[in-house]
Amino acid sequence: MSGASPVASLRALATAAVIGSERSGSGEAPAKVLARAGVLGLQARAGKRARKVTGRVVACPVDPRPVAGSAPMGTLLRLLSNPDAGLITEWAELANARGVRVADAAVPQVLDWWARQPQRPVAVFHALGQRGEWLAALNPAWKKPVATQEVPANAAEVWETGTGPERAAVLASVRRADAARALEMVQSTWKTDGADDRVRFLNVLEEGLSGTDEAFLETALDDRAKSVRQCAVGLLAQLPGSKLRARMAERLAAMVCVERKKGGILRRETVTVEVEPPKDFDPSWERDGIDAKPPQGKGARAWWLQQIVSATDPMEWCRLAGLTPEELREKLASSDSFKEIEAGWFHACVRSPSAEWVEMLATVYLERIHAGHAPAGYCSYEPLWQRLPRHDIEAIAIKVLKNDAMRSDDRFACAGAVPAPWGEVFSRRVMEALAAGAFKFRAVYFVRGGSLGLIAELIHPAVARAYEAWLLGVAPKAAEDQMARGEFPKVLDRLRLRVDMHKEFAS
Repeated sequence: MSGASPVASLRALATAAVIGSERSGSGEAPAKVLARAGVLGLQARAGKRARKVTGRVVACPVDPRPVAGSAPMGTLLRLLSNPDAGLITEWAELANARGVRVADAAVPQVLDWWARQPQRPVAVFHALGQRGEWLAALNPAWKKPVATQEVPANAAEVWETGTGPERAAVLASVRRADAARALEMVQSTWKTDGADDRVRFLNVLEEGLSGTDEAFLETALDDRAKSVRQCAVGLLAQLPGSKLRARMAERLAAMVCVERKKGGILRRETVTVEVEPPKDFDPSWERDGIDAKPPQGKGARAWWLQQIVSATDPMEWCRLAGLTPEELREKLASSDSFKEIEAGWFHACVRSPSAEWVEMLATVYLERIHAGHAPAGYCSYEPLWQRLPRHDIEAIAIKVLKNDAMRSDDRFACAGAVPAPWGEVFSRRVMEALAAGAFKFRAVYFVRGGSLGLIAELIHPAVARAYEAWLLGVAPKAAEDQMARGEFPKVLDRLRLRVDMHKEFAS
């Protein structure tokens, strides 16, 4: 019976109690049967079989952060009653920014919700403080790999004996505190780690990437696994002044021909830019992540060109031609290789973004969508935002919002891709565009997740009341669509809850 579940053991004990302990053969006294029934009943209600624990449980460390006030905690509990991942994460970000944490009594409930999420928000785990880390270590269902704010005391042990995700999490904690130590950890087990783990650890090194990492990443270019080599190429392509960037710039220069001529009465200078794809594949290119074999339907020379452009700092084009990104695009638009060049520019900007290039490419992307097709090789313009400073992202998005040649939904999709939280200035620009009546929305855009619902999730709280007033002014349009009519109140409720939540933390 000892190996059975509490529920099964309780049923067997009930049978013994009904027919009598003497007749059932157990020989247990009635008092002992009742005591066992109480223990088994408690275990059954707990939903899990009790396990034996050897040794003492280490006490939870003292957390210096104060507990969030009663109003923010009341909002958090309300959110947990009908979980909204976005709002719970925003709550946690506000708590972390103000140096407060979840109250101890609510930690298990938050931790249980967090552990069941497909994408577990790190901000939520951090908001749980020391109590959350302590409880997670005691419950396998809650113990999920996550980088902690402090380097764990057993970091070295986890690195030697943990699973791949556990090691990556502790590596990320160490990387934030001591980048050199993290690099040494990766190097110490590199030769015995599997390819998946090597890729996982290289991705961690992206945070705090510097010239100190270059020598190691250069050795990774000779790795036996292609996935590892590609990851190393991606990191080196992000690193200003890296040898890989220099090699790619040299290859690009060999393909680009720039001619300057002065003519006419005013002797104005004209610039001609031509690109000649490589005629032959250099075997040394393979080490830098350039594949010799093109995908189906693409010519080899065009494929080599696209890969070289993808790994070259986009500003190298400006240095070679002395032109702006817009001027270069205009000069090369009629080139036979322009499709590959443009796709290469996009991927190069994801790795090495500059505001000037990203603005041009984001605008081009949306113009192509407006025309009915996206540029070749593009999957989304959102990756272009990833490494740009927030003020550059918002400045570009404001220009897109003002472009009347594009459709309203395309422009607001661009705004929606600006990472949260939106700044107050950007939020006011969005509000000004709405108030000016420049955008015509169908009722379906009230549906949560659509443009108007998305703005409610992202807009700065200082502008939220103005946005609410605007929504109420156009509310009659929502009545045209049954789905929109049902979602409209939810959009307003969520917007108001966000405003109240920010006020609670501010006070």
